[in-house]
Amino acid sequence: GRAGAQFSAIGYAAPGAVVALGALAWLAFVRHAGWLGGLTSGASLALLLWAYSARFAASGVQPLAAGFARISANQDDAARSLGARPWQRLLRVDLPLIWPSALVSGVIIFVEILKELPATLILRPFDWDTLAVRAHAYAADERLTQAAAPALLITMAGALSLLLAAKVLAHPPAHFQRKRNRGFVQKNTFNQSINPLSGEKPASTFSQSGQAGPKP
Repeated sequence: GRAGAQFSAIGYAAPGAVVALGALAWLAFVRHAGWLGGLTSGASLALLLWAYSARFAASGVQPLAAGFARISANQDDAARSLGARPWQRLLRVDLPLIWPSALVSGVIIFVEILKELPATLILRPFDWDTLAVRAHAYAADERLTQAAAPALLITMAGALSLLLAAKVLAHPPAHFQRKRNRGFVQKNTFNQSINPLSGEKPASTFSQSGQAGPKP
């Protein structure tokens, strides 16, 4: 909900090093309790994924929240009245309408993780370097020529992901396009239902498949 979105913004406002130190403090507590023997590669990777989730959750939540806000409650009500279960409403009604927001959210999170340095530098497993870590290591040794390659790869990966997302949004897959059009047709159909107060009837009715039917 709205409270969860506001709470997730705390991690985005905190520096990556602070989030990583918080993960290490949690690891120390777990080791002291005897639940974990040592810092293995799997535990280090799990802590790194947790730090990424805490750090960039707000970046992914905001586009999804904006996508869900554009969905009318009438569509879920219509699907519920037709006997659709919650997971069916999510897959057949909500997902075809919010997939552009989900794509944008994924691209933002990918770019953020790609360039994240402090949390990755602290929590990464041994002998596991990302492009940001490698560029920082070369730059710290004043090997600027070698540092240029991973830095350019980060820039190219971010730019290509944005271009790919823009192309997909401009030419959406046919399956999602049909689902989205059907969702808008069902939305208009629901809004054209009979008003019990005025007694007005819709000009036409629609079947579940989105095809126009005969007038009653």
